Amino acid sequence: MRRAFILLAVVATISLSFGSAANAAVCASNLGPGSSFGGPVFAVTGQGFSTQFDRAFRFTPSVDCRLGTIEVAFHLESGPNGLRISVVEDASGQPGSTVVESTTVIGEMTTDLAGSLVTGLFTGANLLSGSSTYWIVVEAEPLTGDTFAIWHTLAVVIQDVMAVRTNGGSWMVSVASPGAFRVSEPVPVPAMSLWGHGVLAAALALSAALAARRRPIPAKPVGISIIGVWRLRATT
Repeated sequence: MRRAFILLAVVATISLSFGSAANAAVCASNLGPGSSFGGPVFAVTGQGFSTQFDRAFRFTPSVDCRLGTIEVAFHLESGPNGLRISVVEDASGQPGSTVVESTTVIGEMTTDLAGSLVTGLFTGANLLSGSSTYWIVVEAEPLTGDTFAIWHTLAVVIQDVMAVRTNGGSWMVSVASPGAFRVSEPVPVPAMSLWGHGVLAAALALSAALAARRRPIPAKPVGISIIGVWRLRATT
């Protein structure tokens, strides 16, 4: 029986591996080929500095999509390794007060000046409307007051709108080369292929057959009938 279950588990695992590949749909991105980006430009600092900088860049999904992940290109200069990434609605060309969703990313930034993509995970419950403008807001994680991080810009210089907020005040909008980012939907769960379903069914049948072969045959009950006892007494 144990061997049958092991066989089932192995074959089922193999069949699942033949499922279709799962790729998250991209809602908006300004990354270059191969997820490339440029050098460090925009400081994001926490409350422990004389000037606290929060940064925001806008994006517009081409179609309706659910908010699953946001990748931003960063490196850590000093202090605790923590960022808060939020998506907020647009309000007359600048970040508004309506927060779609926020997430915290701890320990992901590299100290390498070349930077790396830091991924914020979202619930997937919020639908971003196609052709509507939103803002990606990045702050130093509020509980890690001495964070000093740098948002990297694009590999190719283009101009767009940037918003900066100092010491928790109002947003100020200017034109700059945007910070590198990618917004994606949640990663779908891979589906098992038809071939995988066939292999799994065969594994179940094989497991049942092996279990049946190993099932012990019950012994016939042993006993003496009343007639047999009477005959035994009569002969004695």
